[in-house]
Amino acid sequence: MPSTDMPPTEMNGNPPPRESADQHLDGNAAGGVLGAIFPFEMTMAMATCSGCGTTNPLGAVMAYIYGMGTILRCPTCDTVLIRIAHIRGRYYLDLRGMQLLQFSEETPSA
Repeated sequence: MPSTDMPPTEMNGNPPPRESADQHLDGNAAGGVLGAIFPFEMTMAMATCSGCGTTNPLGAVMAYIYGMGTILRCPTCDTVLIRIAHIRGRYYLDLRGMQLLQFSEETPSA
């Protein structure tokens, strides 16, 4: 069974830079990477923030996209909802910032 630990990188020893307001896009910008992972349109899925309890469509959250990955943050309280890294042909998802993820059976395919 393959390891579930993220592989080491040269960045692991340093804290990540804090995202700034002028670097964010709306969550629709993360639609491509989400579409590569999930078989339906994730920007229409509703995410409930574990920080403040607010529910928003993922397309309306704040997206920060870097070479190493994507971070989706709550637009109300700035809690990290989802972290996505694509490293050596594998996707790593951290979904701890969401209490709940809702999507309808009628959600279109990605």
